[in-house]
Amino acid sequence: MMESINFSALIWNFLNSQMIGVTGVNADPSTAWANLIVQLDNSYVGQVFQAASLVWGYDKSNFVAKNVIAVDEDIDIFDLGKVLWAWAYRVDPKRDYHFFPGLYGASDPVIQAKDRIGGTSYLGTKVLIDATKWIGHPRDPELWNEKFPPSAYPDDETMKFVKSRWKEYGIK
Repeated sequence: MMESINFSALIWNFLNSQMIGVTGVNADPSTAWANLIVQLDNSYVGQVFQAASLVWGYDKSNFVAKNVIAVDEDIDIFDLGKVLWAWAYRVDPKRDYHFFPGLYGASDPVIQAKDRIGGTSYLGTKVLIDATKWIGHPRDPELWNEKFPPSAYPDDETMKFVKSRWKEYGIK
C-alpha cells in the first residue's frame, strides 16, 4: 500500500514536470502497480498519448504500469467501480486501445517459466486504454451543444441516501 502511494506520487510529480493537465495518478495497490490510472483535464489532442509515453519512458517505471488507463476529471481514480464505468462507456476499442512494446518484471505471471530462466525481464506489450471522453467529437445541438452526453448516474450523496432507505422502499 505504501509503495503504491509512493509510486503514484512519483509518477504524478514527474508527469506534472513534463506536461500540463495531469490532475491525479493512482497506482492501484490491488495490482501491485500493473495498472496505473491517470486522470487528465483532457484539454488538448495528444495529451493521453503524451502521458502514457512519459510514464513508460520514466526510469522508475521500467517494470511497472503495464496498463495505463486514462480518465477524465469527473472520474474518481480511487474508486475502481467508477474507473470501470469510464472504461465501459467511454472506450471504443478500435480507437482507444493502444499497444506498445515494454518490459515486464520477472515476477509477472503472464511470463512463462521457460522465459524467466536466466533473465530478469521479458519484452511484452503494454497497453494504453483511453477512457476519456473522445476529444474529437463535435459539439452537438441535440446534446445541449456539448461533445458528449451527460451522465445519467446520480451523485454519490444521493446514491448513499437512497441505499440507506432500501428497506423503506420494499427492496431487500
